[in-house]
Amino acid sequence: MYNSEISGEKMKLEINNNIKDTYPVYIEKGSINEIKKYISFSHKNLLLTDDLVPTEYVQKILAATDNVCVCTCLSGEVSKSFATYQSILQVLFDNEFDKDDLLIALGGGVIGDLGGFVASTYKRGMRFINVPTTSLAMVDSSIGGKNGINFLDIKNSIGSFYNPEMVIIDVDVLKTLPQRHLVNGLIEAIKCGLIGDKGLFNLFKKLNGGDYDSLKPHLEEIIIRSLNVKKKVVEADLYDTNERRVLNFGHTYGHAIEALNINDILHGEAVALGMLYVLNDDLKEELIEILFKLGFKVDFTLLENEKIHNKIIHDKKIKNGKINLVKVDNVGKAYIEEVDIEKIK
Repeated sequence: MYNSEISGEKMKLEINNNIKDTYPVYIEKGSINEIKKYISFSHKNLLLTDDLVPTEYVQKILAATDNVCVCTCLSGEVSKSFATYQSILQVLFDNEFDKDDLLIALGGGVIGDLGGFVASTYKRGMRFINVPTTSLAMVDSSIGGKNGINFLDIKNSIGSFYNPEMVIIDVDVLKTLPQRHLVNGLIEAIKCGLIGDKGLFNLFKKLNGGDYDSLKPHLEEIIIRSLNVKKKVVEADLYDTNERRVLNFGHTYGHAIEALNINDILHGEAVALGMLYVLNDDLKEELIEILFKLGFKVDFTLLENEKIHNKIIHDKKIKNGKINLVKVDNVGKAYIEEVDIEKIK
């Protein structure tokens, strides 16, 4: 669990992926300014990013090496498509990249998912390093090895399990993230608290704002505690067949709400609504209080949209007409309940 003695210093987590050697997650303020401390740029490098990643962070990578190609995607889920995937592969082939060359994903969860999927499939696997720049990617998608793209409006319906060589997290880059996106990612941290760390959930109850200045003293602790929850679960179940399913808390409904794309709802916002579906009344009230303090502004009437069920019936987790729902009745203790898909309606 979180150790306050390491706050403000270089922090390293080791993720045991059960396939080959462990990979490190470095958490250090200012690490993107000293990227050469972490990455050897001796091979060809592809920098994958999107058009909302601040130019200053892209320039930090470019300044570290002359041997780099840059692929800049459109921001958002629209880039997790076959078209974008193919365009990145074309760049790799045109520039004669091989398996020993490196793909660096600099951006949020979409870039990490897309970059990991490209790396896992290009010549059956090339080197891959993840440098997340959003709170969502830092606390959630940067570890665990899940990669993918969307198909037929179904999120992550085509993908792979493929781990990065390392993950480099610079908490300072969150200062350039709009408040809505900062809070969006922290909702995944709230989820981690609910399923596996009561102290983390209680930390959120003590916060008094969702802007960067209010959250800054707590961001490092939130990220580390969240990663420790996910690390424990992922290491116990690499391929998402048993224990790891608790990480889907709020996601069954959340992915369905997100797929409706009403008012450009963000992933974390949809997950927040998804958690409200399955929490008991007491925890529901506590979660709503936290969300309002963070400045959560999503319309709760989205919970009443009848189209949600039609999206859920296409969920990849459905087997024999049933789906496993993750529930939490007591903070820090998640469990899985098998529910008939008709009951979901």
